[in-house]
Amino acid sequence: MIRISQEFEMNRRYSLRETDNILRSIYSDYSLLKRYLIDDGFFDRTPDGREYWRIFLTTHLGGNDATNNNPG
Repeated sequence: MIRISQEFEMNRRYSLRETDNILRSIYSDYSLLKRYLIDDGFFDRTPDGREYWRIFLTTHLGGNDATNNNPG
């Protein structure tokens, strides 16, 4: 999931369509990827599911506890 999340920029919101298009280019069951990214804490979304954003920084693995919970 880390590698997949790196396809998305930090501090940027993506529309549902943009998110689906990026994930579809990685794996045909892009809805499953989206669910895993959210469930595993790499992504967050608006309550209506229209916008998605990355919240997990890969530097977090190196001990830097940095996340971005709600850009824009």
